Amino acid sequence: MIGKLNSLYFRLVNKNPLVIVAVFFCLLIPAAWYARYFELDASADSLILENDTSLNYYREISRKYASDDFVVITFKPDSALFSERSLDTIRALRDDLLKMNNIDSVVSILDVPIIYQSGLKLSELKDKLQSIDSGFRDYQLADKEFKTNPLYRNLLVNKDGTITALQAVFKRDRGYERLQSRRAELQARGAKAPADAAAELERVKQQIREKNQAYTRQRDKDIRHIRQIIDKQRDKGKLFLGGVPMITVDMIQYIRHDLVVFGAGVFIFLLLILWLFFHDAYWVLLPMVICSVTGLLTVGVLGYADWAVTVISSNFLSILLIITLSLTIHLIVRYRDLQQDSPAAKHPELIRATMSSMAVPCLYTVLTTVVAFASLVVCNIRPVINFGWIMVVGLLIAFLVSFSLMPAMMSLKKSIAVSRRRSITRAITLGIARLVQFMPRSIVVIAIFLIGISVAGITRLQVENRFINNFKSDTEIYQGMKLIDKELGGNA
Repeated sequence: MIGKLNSLYFRLVNKNPLVIVAVFFCLLIPAAWYARYFELDASADSLILENDTSLNYYREISRKYASDDFVVITFKPDSALFSERSLDTIRALRDDLLKMNNIDSVVSILDVPIIYQSGLKLSELKDKLQSIDSGFRDYQLADKEFKTNPLYRNLLVNKDGTITALQAVFKRDRGYERLQSRRAELQARGAKAPADAAAELERVKQQIREKNQAYTRQRDKDIRHIRQIIDKQRDKGKLFLGGVPMITVDMIQYIRHDLVVFGAGVFIFLLLILWLFFHDAYWVLLPMVICSVTGLLTVGVLGYADWAVTVISSNFLSILLIITLSLTIHLIVRYRDLQQDSPAAKHPELIRATMSSMAVPCLYTVLTTVVAFASLVVCNIRPVINFGWIMVVGLLIAFLVSFSLMPAMMSLKKSIAVSRRRSITRAITLGIARLVQFMPRSIVVIAIFLIGISVAGITRLQVENRFINNFKSDTEIYQGMKLIDKELGGNA
C-alpha cells in the first residue's frame, strides 16, 4: 500500500508538475478572497471561554448596575486646578466630549455636588446642593471638598489637588447585551436543548461576532475623535487618555504595526540568510514562494472559518514562516548533497531521492511540533487554545505545500546547476563535529557549568503581573495608567 502511494505521489509530482502548480494556484484564489476577513480581535469574547462563569456573572452585574465602557482623561494644568483658566479647559473638554454621538455622560469636578463644604443641613441636601457649574463659586471650599470627601479624593482629584480626571461614559448597546444573555441561556441548556436551539445559538454567535467587529471599528473612530479633542487643549497642561476602550484600540494598532514591521524584518532576514547560505537566486526565490503560499493559505483558512487572531496569536505567521523555511532548507540542502555526491544522476531522480529520504524526518519534525502546539488546547485560556489550533492547521498546510508544491516547481526546471561554491552550513556543521571529536571532556564540563547557571537562573524567575510593564514607557497607555495608579486610586 505504501509503495503504491509513493508511486502515485512521484508520478503526480515528477510527471504532472503543472497539475500540482495549477491546483495550488486555484486554491490561492479563494484563499486571497477569504483573507480579507482575517482580522484581530481584542474583545472579551476572544480572551475568555464561552462557558466562563465569572465572565457571565460580571456581565450580569454590568447589565444591572454599570459598565466599564468608559475612558478617563487625566489633566494636570499648568495653573492652579481651581483657577478660571483650568476650569475653562475642563469645561471645554467636557462639552466637546458630550457633543460626540456615542458619549452618554461625562463626570468631572464641574458636575458633582459639593457636599461637605456646602454648609447645608441634611434636610436641605436634596434641593440645594450645588456644583461648580451650577453656581458654587467658593473655589477654596471646593478645593477642600475634593481633597477630603472620600467620594472624590484620589478619584476625581489627587490628594495634592493638582491633578483631576474626567470620566467619559459610552452609550450602552442594549441589543448587544440581550444577545449575550441569549447566548448564555442557550449554552446553559447544553445537551437538553431542542434541535432548533443549536441553530439559534450559531445565529446568535454570528450576530455577536458582527457586533464585536462593528464595535471595534466604532471605538477606533471614537478614540481618535477623543484624542483630537484632547489635542486642542495640550497647551493648557499635561493630558493623558486611559481606560479599557483606549487600551483595546491601541493594542490592536500596536499589533498591526508589529505585524508589518516584524513581518518585513523576518522577510528581509530570510532573504539574507538564504542568499548567504546558497548564493543562488533560484534557491532564494523557491523557499520564499513556498513560505508565501503557506502563509496565504493559512490566513485564507482563518478568514473562511471566521477565526480572528488575538494578542497572543498575532505573531503566528512569523513563527509559521520560519518553520516552513526550515522544511524547505532541509530539502534544498539534501538535494544539493545528493547532486554533489552523484553528479551523473538525472534531475528527476535527485528530486525523488530527496523527497524519499526527507519525508519521514520532516514528517516527524512537523508532527512533534504539532503535538507541542496541540498541548496548548487543554488549558483554560481561550486565546492560548486558539493559538494552538492555528499553529496546528498552519503546520499541516506547511508540510503539504513543502512536499507537493516545492518538488513540483523543482520538476518544472529541466536541471539545476551544481553549486561550485563552498557551503557555509556544511563548513559550520563539520567544524562543530571536529570540535566535539577533539574536545569531548571540555564540552561536557562547559555543559555542566551552563546547566548550573540555568538552574540558578530558574530560581530567580518571576511572574510579571503589572499590566503597564508590557508597554514602553513613552506610550500613552503606560504614562496614563501610571499616573492613574500613582495619583488617582489605581486602575482596579
